[in-house]
Amino acid sequence: MYSRKHKITEKQYIKTVKDRLQQQGCLVFKITERFRSGFPDLIVICAGIVMFVECKVGNNTLSSLQLNTLFHIAKAGGIALLIQMSTAGVETVVRIFPDGSIRSFKLFK
Repeated sequence: MYSRKHKITEKQYIKTVKDRLQQQGCLVFKITERFRSGFPDLIVICAGIVMFVECKVGNNTLSSLQLNTLFHIAKAGGIALLIQMSTAGVETVVRIFPDGSIRSFKLFK
């Protein structure tokens, strides 16, 4: 895990999340959508469940387009997640639900 003194970029964090999920046996695709911004960073398949994951670091937040995309994924029946690492190194997972509500929990410290 990264310490407060070691600043991690979002690109590095996406790779860390991807590697960690693959070590758990998940199939993970890094998505680079050149023609439509706002699409989540990763598509993850674990135990038959497909998830769409956006990763953020520090004080970075979802753009309105990213939030809207995650909401539409949830509304269509998908699992839409934001995984964020704070500047203190605490990871939080936020799930967006079809009704627009969110639930969050701490993942790692």
